[in-house]
Amino acid sequence: MTVGASEAKVDVRVKAGHRGVLQFRGVLYGVDGPRGGHPRVDITTQTRTVHVR
Repeated sequence: MTVGASEAKVDVRVKAGHRGVLQFRGVLYGVDGPRGGHPRVDITTQTRTVHVR
């Protein structure tokens, strides 16, 4: 099964340990074999900035 970048979605909950600015970036890794292997970066998202009060 192949999924395109526009079809992929992940929801993540993060609990901030302190106030300030946090930056997040998503990275999707693929492997070079059917049962695993060496990981390689397929897609990297833009950085998202969150201000924690």
